[in-house]
Amino acid sequence: TILLIDARENMFEQMNDEGETYFGASLKTAFGFLKHKIIASDKDMVGVILFGTKNKTSTDAVSENVFTLVPLEVPIAKSVSSVGAAAEEDFDPSSHPFGGSIAPSETCPLKDALFTCSQGFLGCADSGKDSSKRIYLFTNDDDPLNGDKSEEDPVVQSARDALDMGAELQLFQM
Repeated sequence: TILLIDARENMFEQMNDEGETYFGASLKTAFGFLKHKIIASDKDMVGVILFGTKNKTSTDAVSENVFTLVPLEVPIAKSVSSVGAAAEEDFDPSSHPFGGSIAPSETCPLKDALFTCSQGFLGCADSGKDSSKRIYLFTNDDDPLNGDKSEEDPVVQSARDALDMGAELQLFQM
């Protein structure tokens, strides 16, 4: 399972009177999911990927503006605690290695994010036919491409590619 979280500026808007952001709520969900998996199963692999970030995971990473917070692996305490720290109320995204959000005028890297998820499943040693592949997409944006039709087809193709390799894609609209 890969939790794919939108990290663009819109996700840092407050969603309630307590000051919680959509991004924070998504990370808290990821934190709870990882904690559950670390206890419930020693075989299920989970990854957390952010898209719309200023930085990419590494200089070797193919996809721009996509940051792998937790690689697709059986959850370990270190990965759970890193997601938990990012889910804190006083979290400052610009001080995190993902570098904060891209500018609103920049193209949403959803195509690259879906490609990164597919690559994660391909690179997984235990991604045979018996293992389930799921992508849970967290966003509060009804139109991440801002009506840009030229970006629509490549995103749809990336989603189809993921589906063709047996992945399920589920949207968590916030």
